Amino acid sequence: MKMTRIYNNWHEAIREVERDLYEMGTKVHPPTMQDKDVKDDEDYSTMELVGYDFRVTDPSRGLREAIEYVGLNPDQILKYIELEVQDRIYEPAVNPGSSYKVRPEIWEEFLHGGQFSYTYSERLWDQREAVKRELNRRLDSRQLIMSMWNPSVDPYRVGGVARIPCSMYYQLIHREGKLNMIYTMRSSDVLTHWIVDMGCAYGMLVEMCKAWNDPTQPECNTTFEPGYVHVFHGSLHAYKKDMDKRGIF
Repeated sequence: MKMTRIYNNWHEAIREVERDLYEMGTKVHPPTMQDKDVKDDEDYSTMELVGYDFRVTDPSRGLREAIEYVGLNPDQILKYIELEVQDRIYEPAVNPGSSYKVRPEIWEEFLHGGQFSYTYSERLWDQREAVKRELNRRLDSRQLIMSMWNPSVDPYRVGGVARIPCSMYYQLIHREGKLNMIYTMRSSDVLTHWIVDMGCAYGMLVEMCKAWNDPTQPECNTTFEPGYVHVFHGSLHAYKKDMDKRGIF
C-alpha cells in the first residue's frame, strides 16, 4: 500500500516534492498549457509525477522559505496570496480581481477583453456559506466540498479552447479539534504556481476560520482552528524552461 508523505512545513515539503519529481518523474510533452498551443515549443517539455499526494502538518510555517527556494520573490508572492485570498473570501464574485496585478508577467497574457475565462472568486463565493451552515449542523461531516471545477462549462473548454481550473476542489474535514483541508488538483506546475496555490489554500482555511469564529455572525456555535493541509495531484510537473534555470533538465 502506498504511504502518504508527511512534511512538517512548506519549506520541507517543496524540497522533498521537487526531489521526488526529478528522481521518479517521467518526461512528457502535452500539446497545450492552459489556452496556449505548446506542442512545438521545447520549453514546455515536461517532467511529471502522476497521482502524487502529501500532507503538511503545520502549514503555518515555511511559506516564505519555500517561495525563496523555488526562486520567486517572497514579497511579491506573499502580497499576491494576500490579495487573492481576500478576493476569494471577503468579496462577491470578481473578475479579474486585484491579485493578478501583482504578477502581471504571469497573468496578463490570459486576460481577454479585460477578464479571465474564470476566477476562483467566481467559482467559490456562493459555496462558503453553505459549508459554514453544514459545519454548524454536523461538525463531523464528510460532505464539505467547495468545488472550482464547473462540470457544465469546463469539459467544453479543454484542448486549449480556454483556461480551466488546475484546482478541482477543497474538502474541509473537522477532526481532533481542528478544521483540516484536503486539496485536490488536476495539474500543478511546481516551479511557478505550486507554492502560490498552497499559500492561497492555507490562507483561505485561516481566513474562513477567522470569519466563522466572529461571535457577531449568525450560526456561530463552534470555534474553528486551522489544521493540516493534505494535497492530491493528478499531474505534478515542471517545465524545461524552469528546470533549465535550476540546472536540472
